[in-house]
Amino acid sequence: MRRRTIVAAIALTLAATVAGVTVSRPPTPLALPLPPTIEMLTDAVQLTPQPAAAVSPLPRLAPLVIGAAEGDAEGWQHVWPGVQWRARFSGTGLQLLFDDPVNRYRIYIDGQPAAIVTRPGDQGIELAGLARGHHDITVVKISESTSPARFGGFFLPTGTDGLPPPPASPMLIEFIGDSDTVGYGNTVISQACTAETVFLATDISRSFGSRVATQLGADYRMIARSGIGLVRNYDGSDPGRTMATLYPAAPLLPQPQVIVIGLGSNDFVAELHEGEQWSDADALRHDFTRSLVSFVRQRHEAAPEALIILLAFNEYGPDIRRAHEEAAAELGESGIATVLLPLPKFDRGGCDWHPSENDHILIAQLLIDAIKAKLDL
Repeated sequence: MRRRTIVAAIALTLAATVAGVTVSRPPTPLALPLPPTIEMLTDAVQLTPQPAAAVSPLPRLAPLVIGAAEGDAEGWQHVWPGVQWRARFSGTGLQLLFDDPVNRYRIYIDGQPAAIVTRPGDQGIELAGLARGHHDITVVKISESTSPARFGGFFLPTGTDGLPPPPASPMLIEFIGDSDTVGYGNTVISQACTAETVFLATDISRSFGSRVATQLGADYRMIARSGIGLVRNYDGSDPGRTMATLYPAAPLLPQPQVIVIGLGSNDFVAELHEGEQWSDADALRHDFTRSLVSFVRQRHEAAPEALIILLAFNEYGPDIRRAHEEAAAELGESGIATVLLPLPKFDRGGCDWHPSENDHILIAQLLIDAIKAKLDL
């Protein structure tokens, strides 16, 4: 028996500061459930909804899973964005199974975009119409959510044979950050967006993290969330549930060869309020610096051979730059070398003054250059 569909509201904090102007909107829940949609990106394949009960009894195909997802007998539960499932099969099609009313997925067949599935709900999707032969399939979670969802996996209909999954890349890059890392509203050129526009315009597969991994032939894992800070979330919201506390406690495997940390924007972007734990901006900067040193040390202990890059989004003021410089210096003195990469001013043409797709391309190139220089690629 399948468990009940996971249903929860999406609430994203929308904020950024450009030229001293803060644009923000309080968390806005989306009405759920909403009808699922399938946007076809090619005529070479057909995708049609199927009852979940017709799919789940079929044999399951073992995939390669990249990202933060927990597997069990019913599939893979996930909260963090950018999770990818890759598999190979021989035949003309196969079945997919979802239990997810809140996310979007981009599906690739043989390396080419095939479809985008939005809010699939608790149902199966039949993929058919391929030429008979061997095929690769990749499913990428391209949205973000604050509630758990589940991908049930790939299932083999009669006449389709499973093949061993593709191998993982020798290089894994982990991206840790906030909405700028997620790719919040990055596919539109509009700084005024509704919550639904943000949802539909956010595409992790077109964020700087995905671009870096693609151009370097690497896999990527993303631990990021809009509005999150290292010690202080945007505008002091949801205290105690920052990246310092929410980063997965269990060791994430495999170990990454590169770790990119882009935190601090939400910590520093909004003025402190009465009642918050910091007496002034200097106290906040000091706490952030200490926490960043501790956070990097934890990542270094988990992956001692990894190159660690600190992204400093300088547009958020001098405190974020100074905190990163102080943390990098202290880490270096203790024997943990990091690369501090200060970022230039962006056009921020995405939703709510977030980085546009052109900005993500620029960030990606800066990271590629830094990684190549340090790893001699």
